[in-house]
Amino acid sequence: SQQLILIDRDGRVKRVIGEPQEQIANPAFSSDGNRIALTAWKNNNPDIWVHDMQRGTTTRLTIDPEMDWPPTWAPDGERIVFTSRRFGPSDIFHIAADGSDQAQPLITGPLEHWGADWSRDGKYLVYYKYDPATGRDLWYKRTTNGNQPVLFLQTPFHELLPRFSPDGRFVAYVSNITERWEVYVKTFPEGDRQWQISVDGGVYPRWHPSGNEIYYVKENTLMSVTIDRRNGFQPHVPEKLLSGEDIRTNLYEGGSPFFSAYDVTPDGKGFVIARTAEATGTMITVVQNWYGEFGNNQEPE
Repeated sequence: SQQLILIDRDGRVKRVIGEPQEQIANPAFSSDGNRIALTAWKNNNPDIWVHDMQRGTTTRLTIDPEMDWPPTWAPDGERIVFTSRRFGPSDIFHIAADGSDQAQPLITGPLEHWGADWSRDGKYLVYYKYDPATGRDLWYKRTTNGNQPVLFLQTPFHELLPRFSPDGRFVAYVSNITERWEVYVKTFPEGDRQWQISVDGGVYPRWHPSGNEIYYVKENTLMSVTIDRRNGFQPHVPEKLLSGEDIRTNLYEGGSPFFSAYDVTPDGKGFVIARTAEATGTMITVVQNWYGEFGNNQEPE
């Protein structure tokens, strides 16, 4: 079984979150840091769940025999988007974060859609769609009614796992254009400039909330790249931050990178990690004021 833990940037465990579950993937913080959405398996069925960090509750949002993954929060914390094959091909759905309604289709079509991310201002969704001729391509859509999807990036290779920067001016994503997965950043929505972020492989990009740092996973290591924004966008050399072995987890199992094991805390001072549960079965639930544990840590430069 697996369990969520909260760690600081040095890998020190600050909290164990919730109860162990069969398997956990794709943890995602709400913007206020009070809740974590995730994909969790029960009886070998992956669904969307939410941990409430203040109240100590765990809510199962979806109950469907098809896989539901990965969750992404709306900026206001009211809804969660996710991917499911419940109607055939993979489509993107949304559901109330408190579980008060049923999942509704948001982006559908004859081709498969995955992995939406919401811009912080709530105006755009970016996602990837499979095309038999070109593989997985990046698309975006304005969230107001009546707007049609717009192609953002298409190559003969795969582009996937898009992530908006906090200011919405850039999108980080993963591509195998070099015949291995690497992390890139592209200007949004123009798409007229591009930078390679990772070196010698990388998956699962995440932004620091300042927009001045990008994290990604290389094999079983969490990497960090400082971004100099004083003169445009200048990525520095990647640096090792944490080893998965040190925190007793496997950050990347190889192959198609669909199941992330981490997310960044909204204050940028730590991470939530899915890892193997303690053999003793000891369970601790976070209740209140967990941000205070990071009070003396410094923001990255």
